Amino acid sequence: MKNILRFSGMLATLAGLFAYLAPLAFHELLAEYTGAPNAHLVRDVGAAYIAAGVALWWAALAPAWRAPLVTVAAVFLLLHAGGHLIDLFSGHVQWSHLLIDSIQVFLPAMFVCGLALYFLKNTDDGNP
Repeated sequence: MKNILRFSGMLATLAGLFAYLAPLAFHELLAEYTGAPNAHLVRDVGAAYIAAGVALWWAALAPAWRAPLVTVAAVFLLLHAGGHLIDLFSGHVQWSHLLIDSIQVFLPAMFVCGLALYFLKNTDDGNP
């Protein structure tokens, strides 16, 4: 489980660092469909991904804290995925973008939510 958490934390942190440190390049490569680039907003999203990644890394190191740390990461990822769904269903984003959103946003959110549910179900007062 440690390696799964470390790997998940590494992916989230790397994505966040890319968005935070190179927001215009991140926008051009992964978010151009959202319209004009907004470096500040992309950095904000990067910061949230870094925070989620740190929570997942920390959960790998602190078994007693896994349930709350992974749950916090899952909340961000789930809300972020919800925003993407709103964009799809409202017509703001073309349905042709569903595949890339599934890989980049929806699957990671579902995976981390599954981890959170697992840890919440299999702990007593946060202790495994």
